[in-house]
Amino acid sequence: METWSRLYSRLKACCLLAKNPVEKTEFSNQELLKEAHQELMCAYNMFTRVADEEMVDCAIYSINAAEKRYNYLFKKTKQEYGSPSYSRQN
Repeated sequence: METWSRLYSRLKACCLLAKNPVEKTEFSNQELLKEAHQELMCAYNMFTRVADEEMVDCAIYSINAAEKRYNYLFKKTKQEYGSPSYSRQN
């Protein structure tokens, strides 16, 4: 039980579990990308701190989910702002 309470407190500290429900607002892809990066760093931090085997699995799943979210938002942001197109000069 102590492990779960520690995990809950860490998730709460990383703003993954908020006390107050968030109002519906529009966020830019850059803001979402920054939030996803913070979530990914929290997941890596959790992985380095867990000791129980079962919690290691949980931490790995958290990392995988955070990486997928970050990669998705990164691609979406890149498409939104576009990459510079260079024309070849012959």
